[in-house]
Amino acid sequence: MVLAFASVSQAAYSPITLTPNSYNADVVVEKTATPPLVPGAYTTASMDNGTANTGDTWVEAGFFTNTAPVPGLPAAGTTITSESFSDHLYKFAPSYKANNAIMLDAGPFTNVYTFTFTTPTVCQALSFLTSGGNGGCTYNWTVHHADGTTETGTTNSADWFNGANPAFTTQGRINAQGFSLDNYNSGNPRLYSKDIVVTNTSSAVTAVDLQYLTSNGGAHTCIMAVSGQAPGGGNFNPITVTGYNADIVVEASAAVAAPFKTFTTASMDGGTNNTGNTWYEQGYVAAFPLTGLPPAGSILVSTNLTDHSYQMAPSYAAPNAIYADSNSPLVQITFANPAPYSALSFLNSDANGAITVGVVLIHQDGTFETNVFRGGDWFNGTPAAYVANGRLNLNNGVVNNLNSGNPRLYEAQFPLANTISPVTGAYIAWTTNGNPSASSRFVVLAVSGVRAGYAPMALTPSSYNADVIVEKGATPPVVPGGYTTASMDNGTANGGDTWCEMGLFASDPSVGLPAAGTTITDVTFSPRPAWATSFSMYAFTLFS
Repeated sequence: MVLAFASVSQAAYSPITLTPNSYNADVVVEKTATPPLVPGAYTTASMDNGTANTGDTWVEAGFFTNTAPVPGLPAAGTTITSESFSDHLYKFAPSYKANNAIMLDAGPFTNVYTFTFTTPTVCQALSFLTSGGNGGCTYNWTVHHADGTTETGTTNSADWFNGANPAFTTQGRINAQGFSLDNYNSGNPRLYSKDIVVTNTSSAVTAVDLQYLTSNGGAHTCIMAVSGQAPGGGNFNPITVTGYNADIVVEASAAVAAPFKTFTTASMDGGTNNTGNTWYEQGYVAAFPLTGLPPAGSILVSTNLTDHSYQMAPSYAAPNAIYADSNSPLVQITFANPAPYSALSFLNSDANGAITVGVVLIHQDGTFETNVFRGGDWFNGTPAAYVANGRLNLNNGVVNNLNSGNPRLYEAQFPLANTISPVTGAYIAWTTNGNPSASSRFVVLAVSGVRAGYAPMALTPSSYNADVIVEKGATPPVVPGGYTTASMDNGTANGGDTWCEMGLFASDPSVGLPAAGTTITDVTFSPRPAWATSFSMYAFTLFS
C-alpha cells in the first residue's frame, strides 16, 4: 500500500496568538492617522543645495504659527510692493504646490530657461525679483520681442542674507527635510530687485531667456517674478509669466497641527512620555508606501530566518506592543491557545541601547522555566528580522530615516526544557544585566514558536483501504456489517467489535472516536470502566 501525502507541515516557527490584554502599549502610528510631513515632499529644490533639496529654502506664510512677525512669503499669487523701492511691484507664482521660480546654478540648472509673457508687453525696463543661495550666481539674459529682435545682457543675484535694499524680507526660512523654522525674526532671508534696460520700446516683449554663467561653488539663484516699466517711466508692474522650472517654496497647507501623540501611548524615543520618534504602519506615508511596519494583523516573515513567522497585533489603533522599561520592568503575556512548544522566538527591539530581557515561561502543569535574551537597539543592530525604513517624530509630525536601513526589529529564540505541558504565557522583564541605560526600553511586537510533537499529515482519499468506524449517524434497526467494510476483531469478515464515532450512543455521547476530520492532540485511550457490562457500549457489536 502506498500512502500519498497531500501536504507536510515542517518544524517552523509559527505565529502565536496573544490575548488582547497582553499588549500594554501603543507604540505604532496607524496608517489612518493624520498624514505626516515628508522630508523633501513639498519642494523640488532648495536655496541651500539646489536639487539635492536639503538644507533651507523659502516657506509660505501660515506654515508656522508665529505671529509677530509672521515668517514666510506672501500667499501664492499675491502682489507685493518692494520694501525699498515703492514703484516696484511683483506678483508671485499662482501656486506653491507647483514650480514657482526659475532656478539657475552650475548644475543641473545650466540650460536656457524662459519666462514666457502671457500678454506681450512693451517695456523700457524689466525687473526681476531674485535672490541667491551661497552667494548667488551671475547669469545671462535675452529679451525676445514680437518683431523677432532680441537684446542680451548679464546680471547677478545677491545672497539671500544681508544684501542691501531688499524687496521683501521673510523673517525666517524652513528646512526642506526637517521643517524647522530657522533664522526667525532675523531680518533674513531676502529677495531683491534686479533691473535691466530694454532698448527696443516699439515692439512688445514676448519672453525672457535666463542662463547660468558663473558663481562660487554651491551657489544657486532664483528668479521668482518679473515686472515691467512702460516707456516714459512709472511703476514696474507685475507681468504674468509661465516657465518656472523649480518648486523652492514649502506651501502653508503642508503644515500639520495634529497632536500626533494621540495616536500612541508610548514611543521608542521617549517611552511613556510619548515623545520623540516611534514606529508607523505601512501605507501611512503615501509617497513611501512600503516603509513602516507591516499592516496590523498581517504575517511578518523574518528576512534573517525565513522559517520564522510572526503575526502583528490585530490593531495599531489599540495597544500593540509588550513594553517594559526601568520604571515598569515586568509585563505578563498570555497565550490565547496554550500548547506545548519546543522553542519560542520573540520579535523585539530596544531603544537607547541594547537590553538583556528576562523571560519566565508559565506551563499549564504549574511549572516554570526561565531564559534570557539580548535585544538590539532599533538602529544598526545585526542581524535584523525586519527593517522598517522610516519612523515618525511625534513632536512635529515629520517622518525621518526614510529608506535608510533603519529602524529595525530583531528576533531572539531559545529552546524549552518542558515540551510536554502547554505554555500558557510568560513574564517578560527589563533587567539590569549588562548595565543598560536607565532610559532604555524594549518592545516585543510578536511571538512565534515550534510546536512540540508531530504535526498532522493529510492523506489522499485513495490512501484509505478500509472502513472500520461506525459513524454516529448509524440508526436502528442495526444492519449487521452495514456500516463498515472491516472490523478490529475479525478484519474483512466484518464481525465482532470495532470502532465507533462519538455521539453514536445517546446514553454517553463521549464514547468513541472524535468526529471525522478532527485534529487531536496528546490523546490517551483509557481502559473500559468497571461499570461497563460489555464492550458493545464502546466498540459497538456488529453482530448480536
